[in-house]
Amino acid sequence: IINGSAKDLHELFFKTYNTYYSSNSEMFANLYNTLRLYLRGDNINLVKVFDKFFMELVKKLFTLTNASYKFDDKYLECAGKQITSVQNFSQNTYSIFNLIKRSIVTTRVFIQALNVGKEVLALLSQLEVPATCAETFTRMSTCSYCAGLLNVRPCHQYCLNVMATCYAPYYAMHDNWVTFIG
Repeated sequence: IINGSAKDLHELFFKTYNTYYSSNSEMFANLYNTLRLYLRGDNINLVKVFDKFFMELVKKLFTLTNASYKFDDKYLECAGKQITSVQNFSQNTYSIFNLIKRSIVTTRVFIQALNVGKEVLALLSQLEVPATCAETFTRMSTCSYCAGLLNVRPCHQYCLNVMATCYAPYYAMHDNWVTFIG
């Protein structure tokens, strides 16, 4: 998802802004790299990340719109703070940040849930049903057929005993699994 977003943004901005974007694309790449780290579980403060990103963006745009002037870092920092303090700018960046944050936090939780599910499935795949259980289960499900009694079902209590004995390791995970997928 994040790679597709980065690619789409790159293509759109390259078509729209060409060399202006190309010479400043690193800041967008850095933002996406930081977001990737966040999605992988790194402890990253998204507010600080986006504050820094928008400040850099403002400084770049200020420099581009005033290309005939040369500004030192101190002046750009001051100009950036003044511009970002303007109410319309701060409201817009706050709105953009909230939309992105909601999406990225939800994606992170989803990825973490998938990883937990993967670990649970790996553990489940390592559980083995004893050979005696396979025989017992086969006998329970087919003995009536072998005896020619096609409509006779196995005794309910016998089924419960076989399931409780043979599938106890799986049953122990039942509640957790239902909670996970529920």
